Amino acid sequence: LHFPRLLAEMLRVMQLDGITRLSELTEAMNSINPLKIKEELITKHHYYEFKMKQFLLALALGMRPAKIYNGTDSAVEGMLLVSGNGEVLCYHKSDKAVFEDFLYLNTRFEKGAVEKDKYGFLERENGVYYFKLNAKIGLVKR
Repeated sequence: LHFPRLLAEMLRVMQLDGITRLSELTEAMNSINPLKIKEELITKHHYYEFKMKQFLLALALGMRPAKIYNGTDSAVEGMLLVSGNGEVLCYHKSDKAVFEDFLYLNTRFEKGAVEKDKYGFLERENGVYYFKLNAKIGLVKR
């Protein structure tokens, strides 16, 4: 439901305010309310947080930019991560809420190389100007 507009607004705020963590950007979306949804959905049902968690879970479980995503998960069952002090962290998709919370609290937007990723330039296509944005999402470094 208008998720590209939400993602574009998050990228805009990231570029202007320097906020990179997705949890902090989502909090900013709660106050900006770029989709102009009812206040009750934001405060009572945490709409923007819910949508971002769904997006991150889909990314972790198989959604890729070059393919049309039909909601089918890939063979990925979860993640094994090693913290800076050697502690092994395990997240499985069967415990969806914990996995979503981990992704939500530990991901950030990253800025790629402008020349390599070809974003940030105005392009004209069929008489219409476009401004390409680049959304790279990675885990927060510890």
